Amino acid sequence: MLIKGEDIVKDCVVEFPVDMVILAVGLVPSAGTRELAAMLRVPVESDGWFQELNYNGDPTETERGGVFVAGACHAPKDIPDTVAQASAVAAGVLKSISRGKTVSSRADMNLTSIEARAKSLRLQ
Repeated sequence: MLIKGEDIVKDCVVEFPVDMVILAVGLVPSAGTRELAAMLRVPVESDGWFQELNYNGDPTETERGGVFVAGACHAPKDIPDTVAQASAVAAGVLKSISRGKTVSSRADMNLTSIEARAKSLRLQ
């Protein structure tokens, strides 16, 4: 297998033989991630992704009751992992709805308080 490309710094075509090629795109959190995390009071990891409550025990729940993470807001994920996490989040939301509240061992947060906080931040 031969790779052909362009070195735009040297302005020339380059070629080199390879045994394997892996194509990957870098992924970073959105520019507004930290602002949204502050508004929802959800911690972010050092690299900027939303932080889950417990990677092994509660990988879709956060410290904030009623706020869940799934897919690429949590970290780069492939489609099967994202679908599995989204299903887990849907189950968590249904559990909260059936109880009429979020898990009480974490900070309770309802839609009204989320909307009020979002409106107050937007007015600032």
